[in-house]
Amino acid sequence: MQSVTIRTRQPLAALIALAVITAAASGQPTPTFHNLTGEWHLMDVVESSALPQFKGLGLGFQVFLRQKGDHVSGIGEKLTENGRRLPREARSQITIEGSVSGDLLEATFTELGVRRISTGVFQLRIKDEGNRLDGRFGCTAGNSQGRSTATKVQWQDPQ
Repeated sequence: MQSVTIRTRQPLAALIALAVITAAASGQPTPTFHNLTGEWHLMDVVESSALPQFKGLGLGFQVFLRQKGDHVSGIGEKLTENGRRLPREARSQITIEGSVSGDLLEATFTELGVRRISTGVFQLRIKDEGNRLDGRFGCTAGNSQGRSTATKVQWQDPQ
């Protein structure tokens, strides 16, 4: 094996470079690093629930994620139900905590709803170079489960 020297004042950059070189030398796939920090539009669709009125319900959230290493945290607000914009007093706040491993984001969430506090989990695959998340959720509200998708909002220069 060939000797490689990495000189940097950025310890994280050195670790990333070392991981890439090690993977390449071992014949293993090169690890992918995603930056999930930013604004996201998240849509949950309830596929099963103990409460019949929840089945088929589409819930739209605006969330802001922050990633540090493999840890992801975020805050957000439920803005829509079945495509209808909610009045401010009917919106609920959501917090998210989780971690990234490869192309998988696993997280827990707490939603401070108008009627109750709900908790749940996400298992989301990271796709499209870190700009889309697809997967599943489970929640204590009505013992609901379903499909989750999220799209990262791309900032555009107004000029």
